[in-house]
Amino acid sequence: MGNKTTLIGFMTLPWRAAVVIGAAVFVTSMLRAGLALMDRMDPSSMLAPLLIPASLMLGILLWPLVLELAWIARREFLRRAGTAVDGSVVSRSIRRLRRATGYRYEVKFEVALRHPRTDADQRLAKTFVFPRFFEKRAQSLHDRFPEGARVPLLVRANYGAFDVYERPVWVDIW
Repeated sequence: MGNKTTLIGFMTLPWRAAVVIGAAVFVTSMLRAGLALMDRMDPSSMLAPLLIPASLMLGILLWPLVLELAWIARREFLRRAGTAVDGSVVSRSIRRLRRATGYRYEVKFEVALRHPRTDADQRLAKTFVFPRFFEKRAQSLHDRFPEGARVPLLVRANYGAFDVYERPVWVDIW
């Protein structure tokens, strides 16, 4: 059997840095687009000052969609280049997190698997977060994989992902 080690790859830290920098660049670009549009408007227009907060909010609201596209691309890459394996749910939890903007649901899984190349026992932990409006979706994901259940996984080298539709939190995409 051997030691159980956590499945985490070299690119996890660069991915986290890229997401933070990418978010700042994306929101700044949306703000610059709003400012450029404001320059083209009539100065006496009442809408001109509203473009700055509107473009900021648009950038903040669109960033999760960019992360969704990154998740789809990552999952498709792992489907092509990785190996499909089954893991077994070791632990799971669902929590309601209170935030200043309301609350969210956090679903965490820890899965044990046998690595297809090294034949070593590995652990893979993923977290999924849902806004308060998607309580049923969070509960459904939690109920779909009880402890001991089989979970479809995609593994490549030291990286792994759940082969499910739902996107994990931005940290766990890679």
